[in-house]
Amino acid sequence: MKDAKMSCNCLLKIKVYLVCVRFIVNGNVLLPSSVIFSVVCTAFKMPAKNFSVSQNGQGIYHLEGELSIHELDELKAFLEGSVKDAQEIPISFAKVRFIDTAALQLLIAFKRRLEPEVKLRISALSAEVEDILSLCGLKSALV
Repeated sequence: MKDAKMSCNCLLKIKVYLVCVRFIVNGNVLLPSSVIFSVVCTAFKMPAKNFSVSQNGQGIYHLEGELSIHELDELKAFLEGSVKDAQEIPISFAKVRFIDTAALQLLIAFKRRLEPEVKLRISALSAEVEDILSLCGLKSALV
């Protein structure tokens, strides 16, 4: 019975999210996905998403988790710290499961602000991030 109740809760959350998306699309209201997600999380007391950054022996930064409006301060601090004395900033998105428009805007703004001799190299996109970048038409701007 407990499993059935959990499945019902998950379906309810999905239905609420889809109603929000349908309302926004049909009503021509342009809201960032992060706003929708925040509303759904607040309504169902879901934990905030998070992510982590690690660097391997070759100097590649590996981002892991979910990049949303909730992690912008941490993402911005990481990006600004990575640029010190660097000519290339290699970042792997292989383990990033989600990225919202706020995080994408931050990445694009950061890339545009870089000195001409410093390159942001984004590689190893997860399937989820690749789909999001393709849908937004931003793959060529970042990769």
